[in-house]
Amino acid sequence: MKISIQYRLPFMIFTLTLLLLLSACTTGPLDDPAVATEHALVTALTALADDSSTGIAVLETPKPTGDQGLMGLDFLAFEVENSFPDAISFFVSAASEAPIRQVSFFYWLQGQDSRNWERVEFVSGETVTSSYTWDTDRITVAPSTPIYFNWEFEDDAGNIFISDEMLVYYDDLRFAWNEINDEEIIVRWYEGNQEFGEFVYDTTRIALDQMKAVTGAGLEFPIIVLLYADFDDFASWHFYVEDWVGGQAFTPLGITAQIINSRDNETWIQGVIPHEIAHLFFYQQINTNLASWPSWMDEGFAQYFEFTNKGPALDRVERAALADELTPLRYIGGSFGHDPEEVRLAYDESLSVVVFLLETWGEKGLEALIDEIRAGATINDALNGAFGVTFEEFEALWITWLGTPVTPRPSPTALPTFGVFGAPTATGTPSP
Repeated sequence: MKISIQYRLPFMIFTLTLLLLLSACTTGPLDDPAVATEHALVTALTALADDSSTGIAVLETPKPTGDQGLMGLDFLAFEVENSFPDAISFFVSAASEAPIRQVSFFYWLQGQDSRNWERVEFVSGETVTSSYTWDTDRITVAPSTPIYFNWEFEDDAGNIFISDEMLVYYDDLRFAWNEINDEEIIVRWYEGNQEFGEFVYDTTRIALDQMKAVTGAGLEFPIIVLLYADFDDFASWHFYVEDWVGGQAFTPLGITAQIINSRDNETWIQGVIPHEIAHLFFYQQINTNLASWPSWMDEGFAQYFEFTNKGPALDRVERAALADELTPLRYIGGSFGHDPEEVRLAYDESLSVVVFLLETWGEKGLEALIDEIRAGATINDALNGAFGVTFEEFEALWITWLGTPVTPRPSPTALPTFGVFGAPTATGTPSP
């Protein structure tokens, strides 16, 4: 599909921005939807389109600073050709008064520290045309990924002509998407009736409102929920995906793509959708270039907002504490592993810690902890700054709250390690 865009022609579109470079949170339809979820990060940006189901929407954003509009070259037209998921091509034509010696194409996903620069071929003449194709056939690019881009022309005299920055959405146009949206939420599906779409939208809306109420925060950019009807459709835009994966959350992009159709149990949907929305929401509240947070905090927050009964999970953690079988919180990071029992306990503990945190320090405490992490504090320093406790004291307070009183072990001692650069490295044994 090809769409022509005349330079400076206004387009109706809602747009908001964010950051990214590949991340995924996966869920699989196991005994509990949270079991197969893993947190990672993606680079991209997101925006709200008025009607993206009919084609790619492109918006010209304000001109970048610097010299533009020099006499001698007029940008005539821009085109974008979407062949999702294989490629996306960009075309430009311009009229030049002087010979052009170089044409460059720049594209980037918000959150990247640098732009991708491509020097492209062109044919000299009074009207100059050029193009660039981003081949995505052998990589995984999320559907609806927005891409910023602009063109740069240089003539023989060294004059630089730069087009405005523009934004294109790399939508999956292979399906006839239905859509329900508001300023914060976009839900798209192609299998199932309107009632099914409304149920998913209502679930998303309720979950998001609960998160906003608990944190006192809102969204910086909208979230997009894409519902694929089966695994084959979902896998078709991946370079590779395990057959147990039931969906992905692209947190910086604000997109979750899930394998959900109208035949799925409503209880399952009410577990998966709030869980994934919580990942997207939590990322917006906590992420900065300096922020780093533990998996138990992210996954615990996501489980806390599921429309499910939390009692069985919390009971399992209490029994594990009584039997001295808890996994130390310092070990609950990154992927939760592959052993089903260990993974289940890691998720249960994550939920338990978040419930403990909210019951002990309340919503203001959660906000304070997030603020510390956003500012670049490690989890150790963030707990001290927000609650006045060390990591070991926090963990001991949690286990005591479970009904098994313990005293905190001493914090690990930093010992100097002499390496290539002579930088000290903290060593020590994590507390239970």
